[in-house]
Amino acid sequence: QSEASPSESSSSDTSSGTSSSSSEPYVAPPVADDGAVGETVNSIFVYKGMALQIFGGNRTEAQRYANVINRYQQLLGDKVTIYNMVIPSHIEFVLPEKYKKLTSPERPNIDLIYSTLDARVKRVDAYSAIGRHMEEYLYFNTDHHWTGKGAYYAYTAIAEQAGFEPLSYDSYEKGRIDNFLGTLYSKTQDVKLAKNPDYVEYCK
Repeated sequence: QSEASPSESSSSDTSSGTSSSSSEPYVAPPVADDGAVGETVNSIFVYKGMALQIFGGNRTEAQRYANVINRYQQLLGDKVTIYNMVIPSHIEFVLPEKYKKLTSPERPNIDLIYSTLDARVKRVDAYSAIGRHMEEYLYFNTDHHWTGKGAYYAYTAIAEQAGFEPLSYDSYEKGRIDNFLGTLYSKTQDVKLAKNPDYVEYCK
């Protein structure tokens, strides 16, 4: 699995407005180890030009989160439809096996949350929608947010669950801001990150 660089343009077709969804949950394939070495800087793992937040979630916190969502559903009742989308972070998809122990796996936490939600809560599978397109530029390399394209694929997952046709990403007029260095660069001040800044593509 390759990581899209900020300077790369995606060749994937998004003109249809869908994210090549499947009824089967996405299972992230192993990431090839090309010998690259990472380091932890101020609790951020810097690897191959990416600043990655280490995930420390656990079953207790996952259950607590699900309980809060369930409480909202109980209070609001059937007059409100609640959609729940748990968003995977960048580190989930890009580490080879030798670095997996640095971070907790996120899929088990997401599965636990979704398995304990009230049956009336609509579960949005952002994990699969993102994972199937990780060859594209979906997460910033110097910031903790996903890119506009990453958010778009999550939107297609919402559309699928809600039963409407998403707009095509290619139908939007785009703007671009270059040389963006985000929050994770601010925390690390890593020279390698500064030499590989992100760009922000936005839809008008």
